[in-house]
Amino acid sequence: MNTGLKTENTADIDAEIQETNAYLQNFEQEIHRVNSPEELEALEREIRQHTDHLAALLLQKQLQANLDSEEQQAQEAELIHAWPGRMKSEGYETVRILTLGGFYITVRARYYRRVCDRKNGKRHKGVYGALVLLGIHDRCTPGLSSMVSAWSALLSSFDEVHQVLGEQGINLGVKVIRKLTYRYADVMLHLESEFCLS
Repeated sequence: MNTGLKTENTADIDAEIQETNAYLQNFEQEIHRVNSPEELEALEREIRQHTDHLAALLLQKQLQANLDSEEQQAQEAELIHAWPGRMKSEGYETVRILTLGGFYITVRARYYRRVCDRKNGKRHKGVYGALVLLGIHDRCTPGLSSMVSAWSALLSSFDEVHQVLGEQGINLGVKVIRKLTYRYADVMLHLESEFCLS
């Protein structure tokens, strides 16, 4: 699936939320006859497609509002100040983020990179400070990262995880799946060590 939302403009997002809500309300008023397991599965998938779409729209609006808040920007400044190496803002960039429902949302966030990398023309050392604070890594929401890690623990290989996610309409590369899983495992180990010390 990996469906992208139509726009990042707040007014257009509101209009799309209303449009999706109206569709679901109309859908609720009708009886959709099903005569086989296949038809029921198709109906279930159609309903989930629209509810996941609505969830992504709401998430995009809420996330952007949080990124724009003074409180969030103050926390971002503290994080960047404490980041190893001197970081400098490159301004706002548009970032596409994959959600738990398989939809891409689009937000604007400040991008930072080290001063030495700016001089050398390197691009890969940067960070979206506000997104890091909210647990968004490799352009995936925390909910999606958690699900990926759970599948990785259950299945025997990252290739199998890639296949299972693909069947759910979520197309993540094996490299990203591996990075998300290892990062999640590191976080769990850190929390476990803190718990043992407390």
